[in-house]
Amino acid sequence: RLQIDEDLMRELENIKKELSRLAEVGTDQEKLCFAREAFVKFPNDAKIKVYLAACLSNEWNSNREESLYREAETLCLSVIDECHDEDIRYEAVFTLSTMYADSQKPEKAKAILEDGIRKGINIIRYCNDTKKINKAHYALAWIYIHRKDFDNAREHVNVLPGLDGHCIREELNMSLVFFEKGFD
Repeated sequence: RLQIDEDLMRELENIKKELSRLAEVGTDQEKLCFAREAFVKFPNDAKIKVYLAACLSNEWNSNREESLYREAETLCLSVIDECHDEDIRYEAVFTLSTMYADSQKPEKAKAILEDGIRKGINIIRYCNDTKKINKAHYALAWIYIHRKDFDNAREHVNVLPGLDGHCIREELNMSLVFFEKGFD
């Protein structure tokens, strides 16, 4: 039993490495095929679900096949509801909000972003984990940047760690200036 678990974990690790590699160099079709195969083997892995949803979303953008949209939406919603990893959940929110915006469903895009803002603010208010608080500030800054609410974005950017913390603040400040001055 222990050997089987170790083998499964090693296989999952290899699949995630291949997903990362394909994200850099794979064709859209290679990514989608591999993500589908990975999902069949590990249907409960949130990272694989989000990767597959992003692939399906890209494919939907090409051909507007409704079944691809519904499948990607279902995967993203399940990750948002079930996953406790903020980074993975943020990827699902980003994919889903982009799909809603691209499909002319601004009310759904707005609702999911409002939910993200509410959750981010709750993390900032009630969590004691500095890493999670910084991730919430980072996510909220990006949400506000994309909504062109630069004052709120700047508030979240300014509380992030500076040069001593991997240049997070500087990176976001640069993006903020580009977006604020018309870079889209």
